[in-house]
Amino acid sequence: MTKQRKDIEESIHSTPAFQNDLFPEIDEKTTSLPEKAEDAGRQSRFGNHSRSWWFMMDTVIVGLALVIVLFTVLLYRIWDVARNAKDYLGFYLCMGVFAQVAVQVILNIAVVTNLIPNTGVSLPFISYGGSSAALLMAEFGLVLAVSRKT
Repeated sequence: MTKQRKDIEESIHSTPAFQNDLFPEIDEKTTSLPEKAEDAGRQSRFGNHSRSWWFMMDTVIVGLALVIVLFTVLLYRIWDVARNAKDYLGFYLCMGVFAQVAVQVILNIAVVTNLIPNTGVSLPFISYGGSSAALLMAEFGLVLAVSRKT
């Protein structure tokens, strides 16, 4: 198991939801994930959020489920725009964006939950990334253009 994978696992399991303690003493050296973009933890925002959202919600599971629900709603809206597109170009454009975002979300969450080896895929709109975020915004601009024509 790599150091990054150990850090992610410790970060998720060090949350108060897993410790039954409202204000735990957290050792920052062993339970925090890297914050710098150069570090390998940049695609681990899902793991970071599992640790940092404990004070906002009753359980960590609700916070992480909220991220998954928001991505599901986003993907449903892209699917709906593709379904209502007037031409094949708009349909295939939206379905390409749908497939890319869906694969990125599934791979990122699978990596963070230790189901597959680390792939380095970022979580759309959440993980750090200059070129990734710019391309995602351009893709969603194209989806909005298709939506406007329907």
